[in-house]
Amino acid sequence: MTRRKLALAGVLAFAMATAHASLIARGGGLIYDDDLGITWMANASLSVTNTFGATGTINSTGTMSWLTAQNWIEAMNAQAYLGFSNWRLPDTLYPDPTCTATSGGHNCSGSEMGHLFYSELGGVAGHDIADVHNSNYRRWCSIMA
Repeated sequence: MTRRKLALAGVLAFAMATAHASLIARGGGLIYDDDLGITWMANASLSVTNTFGATGTINSTGTMSWLTAQNWIEAMNAQAYLGFSNWRLPDTLYPDPTCTATSGGHNCSGSEMGHLFYSELGGVAGHDIADVHNSNYRRWCSIMA
């Protein structure tokens, strides 16, 4: 095989290897989504154990109102949680072009959260993510542990 063909084969192999996005452990409970170019916290229940002194009510399950969530993120940034001060809530497209009039909000992957659930973790509408997922979900859970 000539050098030119070898170089072309290497470029094609690289392109094929990078065509599928992956979730990459960054340490400290952080996961990088190389498809969206964002970092997620693996612990979606962080607000149960750390309120950062945010104003508003955070329930024992970690749920909170939209306003309290904004206050929580602001307080997290003020404390530079894990060395970062640019935490934010996931973006949501409205309208989401991946939704149909009959989808009822299911299978919409245009938002960052929808992309994470359906594309990265292999979630299926109407099913618990713990029951139906892909190998990225197991990686996510191992990072949380």
